[in-house]
Amino acid sequence: MKNIAVVFALTTCLLSLAQKGQGTIYFKNGTKKTGLVKYGPKLTATNMRTTDKVLYKTHKKDKNPIEYDFFEIFKIEYAFGTSTLTYYFKIPEENPNIVLDVSLLYEGNVNLYRHSSLVTSTTPNGGTATGYTHNYYVQKNEKQVSRIFPNRFMGPSSQKLMKQYFSDCPKLVELIARDAFKMYVANTPKLAKNKTANRLIEIAKYYDSNCSAAK
Repeated sequence: MKNIAVVFALTTCLLSLAQKGQGTIYFKNGTKKTGLVKYGPKLTATNMRTTDKVLYKTHKKDKNPIEYDFFEIFKIEYAFGTSTLTYYFKIPEENPNIVLDVSLLYEGNVNLYRHSSLVTSTTPNGGTATGYTHNYYVQKNEKQVSRIFPNRFMGPSSQKLMKQYFSDCPKLVELIARDAFKMYVANTPKLAKNKTANRLIEIAKYYDSNCSAAK
């Protein structure tokens, strides 16, 4: 299992609007291409990202970049200083007609991903305000990812989604029902700054370490 540090969380959010730079595209067919890679979001009225295109060219002077569909891509890696930013392209169970670019927060028998979007809303005085919204997804052996936080509009609560997804581990379901992980993160200073992400990471870690289905 691998706990992915959320050190670059803010940077990841800022870059999620329009990714561009030197990078490597890894395709689902097993091939890859390295060069200048760029893509940006196309949002619907409900702020759900629609199918987008990735633009690729070998050098800046290329006037005709090659377009690739999100559905073709497994992941993209960007060089960011001395580090590498990686975005995976996943089909959400709630809408198999789109592909989301997500960052990996935890890797194990259950993987935890986060998808970040920029949302624009109208203020009471008639102006506009922008901010980030984060959706969290999990994946065991499924081809698709399942959202567990926040809950779908007019759907079951986030806690119910978590209990349903981890129903193969009664001990974990009981702890989720008691808000044990929420209280643990709130009372741990080093985790409290990113409460939601760290709570979900702790849940995934518990599943890996204590649930028979994960062993």
